[in-house]
Amino acid sequence: MDNNIPRNVVFRTNSSGAELRAAETALKQQFIYFLKSNFGDIASALQSLAIERMEYLYWLESDIDFRFAVACIMEDIGDMVEQKLMDKIREGDTFAITFYCKTKLKHRGYAEKADDSKAKRAGKTTVNVTVIQPKKFDEAIILEDGAKDT
Repeated sequence: MDNNIPRNVVFRTNSSGAELRAAETALKQQFIYFLKSNFGDIASALQSLAIERMEYLYWLESDIDFRFAVACIMEDIGDMVEQKLMDKIREGDTFAITFYCKTKLKHRGYAEKADDSKAKRAGKTTVNVTVIQPKKFDEAIILEDGAKDT
């Protein structure tokens, strides 16, 4: 057997190398299908095909096309989830808006800090979101040489 194949992969066949590669390619394609239908849940896709995680990791390492297909599926799922979040924001869902601000708008001054003093006494966790207003654009314009334009 090929030394690059993980030890947990056992072929119970007398097939030629070409047949084994064709079977492996078919298994990879099935995995990609199950990964997509299970919304990126790798463990479920592996379980659906009775594939060990080590074999999956070997495929990721050794097959650039497989790695690219997996990455595309994960990006597609991320896009779908982000779209659902945007739908909730359009509906005015305060939690979705707050979540978006805390995760995507940090550069605009949205910050999160926990207020432990009151929370500990009440046995609760309190989260305060502080919005730091940026300076107005026309307050100070810095020129390339560092002097302020007034």
